[in-house]
Amino acid sequence: MNRTNLRRKPRAKQTTMPSTKIPTQRPAGDISTLPLRIREVTLPDEPAIRALVEDISISFKYSFAAAPADIPISNPSPVDLVLREFINSRPRDVRSKHAEKATALLRSPRRFREQTLGRYGSIEPEQYATVGFDGLASLAGPRSGQDLSDAVKRLRNLRLSVPASHAERSQAGTEKSVLVPEVGALMRDEVLGHKFTKFDLFIKEVHCFEETDEIGADEISVGGVIVDADGQTHVIDQFVVSDDFDEGESILYPPPQLPKPLFDALKKDPQAIQKAFAAAYAQPGRKFGEWKIRRDLGWPTAYAATIVIAEKDDGGFWKFLRELAKKIVEALERELKMGLGAAAGLGIGAAIGGVWGALVGAVVGFVVGALWDLFSQDNPDDIVGQAPLVMSFGASSMSYYQWTGLLKQPHPDLFPIDFKGDGGHYRVWCYYQLYK
Repeated sequence: MNRTNLRRKPRAKQTTMPSTKIPTQRPAGDISTLPLRIREVTLPDEPAIRALVEDISISFKYSFAAAPADIPISNPSPVDLVLREFINSRPRDVRSKHAEKATALLRSPRRFREQTLGRYGSIEPEQYATVGFDGLASLAGPRSGQDLSDAVKRLRNLRLSVPASHAERSQAGTEKSVLVPEVGALMRDEVLGHKFTKFDLFIKEVHCFEETDEIGADEISVGGVIVDADGQTHVIDQFVVSDDFDEGESILYPPPQLPKPLFDALKKDPQAIQKAFAAAYAQPGRKFGEWKIRRDLGWPTAYAATIVIAEKDDGGFWKFLRELAKKIVEALERELKMGLGAAAGLGIGAAIGGVWGALVGAVVGFVVGALWDLFSQDNPDDIVGQAPLVMSFGASSMSYYQWTGLLKQPHPDLFPIDFKGDGGHYRVWCYYQLYK
């Protein structure tokens, strides 16, 4: 993006992380071709659960609009309080833009509201004022065509079978259990695989294709949410990638250690820069999040992450994200329990099994993205973008881990994630890695 000097203030010298130009040739790796299910998430595949997630998302949209529109609520719910606290913490000009757009949406004719808010578009702001977020679904009436019990059964029944032993008669006439050679090999394979107890998500490189529309230097921060296999959420606090990003520039973790003085080093070794980058690529990147491997939830077992990139945030968004994630999960659990009834007697996590983490991760990422899309032209915290990911394991054996490529050294293949928003375009190169 070409900018004049009138649009951008003078840039300060980088003081935290040295900026580096990264060679165009990177290690191979593509998010769509990796054998493991590492993919960007939109919504779950099960139609009934997909419809539920969409419904929850739209309900949060309505409440997110009601906050800046300053709809007086007689008995606000915890969700209403979280959303209003966040809106009230924004700068005055941002609050004003939010209020204008939200008021126009909620005061528009019903047929227009329904285009954005679905079945909740039939609810007038005055009605919402009497119940708040907790009573919103009751005003809209029951959802149609929901069969959550069958959908949950299909999710939970995704299991992999393991061969069993067979019995043979001994000379004394008694039976003893003998493992056939194939089963013995499988057991050894499992024992070796069980030595790996955790895996991490790393960020290796952040590249700027185009700066944001904000005046001044792009000060890019990264943070987000990770979700365990049992649905527990953990917010990853923001960290600054660079306070002075330029188009075509990258930040590599760790930064290459260029020889000094560089000119003299290049005279002795023309490949000195390439060697420095190669050495940096061979080292671990910056850890974004960590998960413990769960083998007690059945297969597949899924783990989720939502990576968010923001331009010079004041910290308010990340605090809001922490509280918002909790409320989204609570809403999901409540709706599933209502839909499943007695089937959820052991708890939602137990009812769904190892895919619960993926479902929670997908819902959190989807709702967060939906809220920013609602007011994307009035970006409250200069959010460049957010990307939900899910990574699922189908087994925990050594041979399976080798097949996934997550044991590669010095680190597994990188895969790219693009973030486009607020006028900017950034690409983050990541990888997962298993550890004992």
